[in-house]
Formats: sequence, C-alpha cells, structure tokens
Amino acid sequence: MSPWLLVSGFLLLGAAMAHSLIGEKVILKRLFRRTEDRDEPARRATDDPTLRATLRLAWHSLSVALAGFAVLLTTAAFLPASDAVGSALVGPVAVTMLALALLSLGIARGRHVGWMWYAAAAVAALSAGR
Repeated sequence: MSPWLLVSGFLLLGAAMAHSLIGEKVILKRLFRRTEDRDEPARRATDDPTLRATLRLAWHSLSVALAGFAVLLTTAAFLPASDAVGSALVGPVAVTMLALALLSLGIARGRHVGWMWYAAAAVAALSAGR
C-alpha cells in the first residue's frame, strides 16, 4: 500500500467536494442571479435556462473528473508497486494535477486556492515513486 497515493486521492476528493459545494453556493448562485433581482435593466446571457444548465454542467464536470482521479489514485495505492496498471495511472494523473495547478496559478494569479490542492496532490502522487 502506498500512503502517498492515498494522500493524493484524498486531496483530490476534498477538492472535488469543495469545488462542487462552494461553487454551487457561492459562484454559481451569484452568477445566476436573475436580472430582476439586480439593478440592470438589460437581459443577461445567464438568464437563458440552456446556458445556465450548460454552465452548471461544465462546473460540476470538473468535480466529477477530480473524484474520478481520486478513485484511480486510491485504487493504485492498494496495488503492488510492481503492478503495471497502477504505475501507468499515477504518472499521467500527477502530470494532469500539476498542469491544473499551473493553470489555476497562472489564470487566477494565486488568488484561487485550487492551485495548492492540485500541486499537493501532484507532489504526493509523484512521491509514491511508481
């Protein structure tokens, strides 16, 4: 068993849950405020129900993907270190998390905490030494 892969998996699971819950309650709620609830007379693009559903789908798709990566890493944690499948999974997942960390850090200029979660998950996965 690899404790580093478990740590990485739990970090990603936490990130997935936080992304969905906080995003739904804070970001999407503010984004989807109705025009009539605001002082703006013009109709906004997010007043369209199809666009609202598409944005919500896109938002939660990242959370589902993060949870899927968490399951892959957690499963790999219980495989023998010599297992080719486990070894083949860890590297690409870690690189993906590193890419997400850099993307988040670059776009939000460090003001979004996601980069820390992704970076920690990537370092923990890479520390497993598979």
